[in-house]
Amino acid sequence: MESTLAFSDDTGSYLRQIDTGETHPLTLPAGFKAMPVCWLPDGSHILVTSVAGPAQRAGLWQVSTVGGSPRKLSGEGREAAVSPDGSQIVFLKGAAKSQELWLMRVDGDQSRKIAGELGDLFRAPVWSADGKQIAFLRGVYHHEEYGVEPQIEILDVASLERKVFMSRARFGPALAWTNDHLVYVLDELPPNQNDSNVWSVRIDPHTGKPLGHGHAAYIWSGKGPISQQRGRWKTAGLRKTELATRCICCQS
Repeated sequence: MESTLAFSDDTGSYLRQIDTGETHPLTLPAGFKAMPVCWLPDGSHILVTSVAGPAQRAGLWQVSTVGGSPRKLSGEGREAAVSPDGSQIVFLKGAAKSQELWLMRVDGDQSRKIAGELGDLFRAPVWSADGKQIAFLRGVYHHEEYGVEPQIEILDVASLERKVFMSRARFGPALAWTNDHLVYVLDELPPNQNDSNVWSVRIDPHTGKPLGHGHAAYIWSGKGPISQQRGRWKTAGLRKTELATRCICCQS
């Protein structure tokens, strides 16, 4: 099966065949600017964020790769992730200084808040392989303090119980959950504060607890898509699927 990349930049939204490089514009209504978030399970629709007006927050929409009108799933939402079985979407709501974690069916129905109190800041929700748990970065905003110190937490979808998986002040706003590893980003300490490492730690799929210590999996120089300084992530930072001005998602 061919791998297809969906991405957007200042000129529009596009689909690209990774093997051949062949690129086609995504057909969208005039004035509808979309940033791809992820592919939906049927392989012919993409979950995107779009802002309806200058005074409105980003919402979540379903867009067909073969044309047609976008379908609104949530009037507000961003940093979404579809569950492994394709039945649910977890996403973020809220302003820069207070956010919430929400869950809805893939068709937009039965939307409900699953976490978030005044001052909570969330980033990068991701699903476990069995769809029973959600990992995310969480920090608490404190007035007159610069940034927040994030920690990785894991939420049980059935009970909504949360537990701290790992606490480190230098987390960047990106996560990934493979079958048995949780992947995260750490900024280096001075004098290498402009470098960041991708780290990986084994995770017990049943208990959600780390198995051993994390190890560096990849190193890059410069901030790239991560906006973080002195171990405290900025709420205005780019999310993990953005590269410069491009937002991308891939299916294979």
